[in-house]
Amino acid sequence: MNTRKLLSFFLTLLLLATLLSACGSAPPSDTQDTASPPPTEEIATPAPTSDGGSAFAFTHKGFAIVPGDFIGDVLEAIGEPMKTFEAPSCAFEGIDRIFYYNGFIISTFPKGGEDYILAVTLMDDSVETDEGIYLGMSAAQIEAAYGEGKWNELGNLVSYSSGGVRLAFLLDNGAIVDITYYCIEAQNAVDAAEA
Repeated sequence: MNTRKLLSFFLTLLLLATLLSACGSAPPSDTQDTASPPPTEEIATPAPTSDGGSAFAFTHKGFAIVPGDFIGDVLEAIGEPMKTFEAPSCAFEGIDRIFYYNGFIISTFPKGGEDYILAVTLMDDSVETDEGIYLGMSAAQIEAAYGEGKWNELGNLVSYSSGGVRLAFLLDNGAIVDITYYCIEAQNAVDAAEA
């Protein structure tokens, strides 16, 4: 596994640990990185959805996976995951779940007895955003695809928001090492539960 893939993997584990840490349950990890979730400010960049709204989506097997949507429809469209992880939710009532697929993972949150998509994280360069951006590309390539985004104070994370979804790119040495789509409302609830 090359260094960028390894860093992306560990940053994703950190995200998952952050989502589940308030209850003391998290997937096993050998690292303790200090990456922070994307900023909460909205930078609008429209992307059409099937219901006429605008949101960022990750498309797999021709199906748009949108954070905030019901996971059951996704599982029916793209098939069962390679493996899953679950733990009691601290921000919501019920169980948080993580679905592992080849090249990406989907994390969910419980709502009304059902599971909804919290985040989709691209794990390697075998998958890409609908706009053609994948791990290893540069900030200039992100800007060419999405326009000017909102950068964090460290200058290593740029995000774009539309229709309740945030798309965040984490860079290391000028190259993308993590791409994550977030449901803004659910992520805000997770952040509040951790505070």
